[in-house]
Amino acid sequence: MTVRVYRSTDGSAPVLTGQAGALTTLLDAVLVNGYGAKSAAGWTKPYSGTNKAVYRNNSATGTGSYLRVDDNVTSYFHRAYVTGYEAMTGVDTGTNSFPSSFNYTAWGKSATQDATARPWVIVADEFRFYIFIRTSENGSDWANGFFGDIISYKSPDPYRAMLACRYSTSGVSALNYQYDELAYTFSHSLGFNTYWPRSMPRDHTGAGNPRAVGIHTDAYKALAPSSSSSGAFWVGSLGMPYPAAVNNGIFIAPMWVHHPPGIVRGHLPGLWAPMHNRGPADGDTFSGTGALAGKTFEVFNVYSLGQLVVETSDTWS
Repeated sequence: MTVRVYRSTDGSAPVLTGQAGALTTLLDAVLVNGYGAKSAAGWTKPYSGTNKAVYRNNSATGTGSYLRVDDNVTSYFHRAYVTGYEAMTGVDTGTNSFPSSFNYTAWGKSATQDATARPWVIVADEFRFYIFIRTSENGSDWANGFFGDIISYKSPDPYRAMLACRYSTSGVSALNYQYDELAYTFSHSLGFNTYWPRSMPRDHTGAGNPRAVGIHTDAYKALAPSSSSSGAFWVGSLGMPYPAAVNNGIFIAPMWVHHPPGIVRGHLPGLWAPMHNRGPADGDTFSGTGALAGKTFEVFNVYSLGQLVVETSDTWS
């Protein structure tokens, strides 16, 4: 497994705009074909159509899950529909979609339906990828999403794929900016709450239908000194003073995936929650120490004063 970082500032990088087909062109280059001096992440593209594509992660040692992207949206132009599938036989035909109880699921591309170029970063390996896009919908914050295999605490777990996206049952216009935020998490006061914008094809037993899942982190530190009874919150928007007084550094914690009744399914490899109130600046990079020695990280500002930290070294586990 090789972790690769792709950026809109790379030589020969695809240009992402609000126009139809721009996102599938980008994903073709990053996941399947490569561009310039950048090798592809190692995915396949088994099916395609006009401004539509299906991408599949490693099926030999991964789940081989399918991501369908429909980049034909012409109304509320800055969104492309995304859906996960357990199996597919064509660009428009699949079984066991996740989420299943949905009308609209999407990733944001741009605030305008024109040729305005939008900055983007994708961090990927052959099993999963994180996508960050500065759509300009909410200032300079990064819209973000995820598709691929989490690190499951059950072995084997052939249904460990997850999609994180925007979600709405009331129309494409209601696909609000914050609904694709990986930073939206739950504290203990809400228990193991779930949220359909994060979904997996089946639960840990392999039985049943696609299900909503939730994300949590070390809420005790992330919420300090605010009330520990807070329910849902954006990581990086609250937390301890920065830099940490004891070592002039930064505290980060894993982001775990859960679903009821009290099941911690696993964690998101390469994604970390800062335990501070937007302490480091957007785009800051740093190296880990102690148990995180040998790892490098980058900071992304996201919705509602939140932050995410992505591990950019080839050290995901």
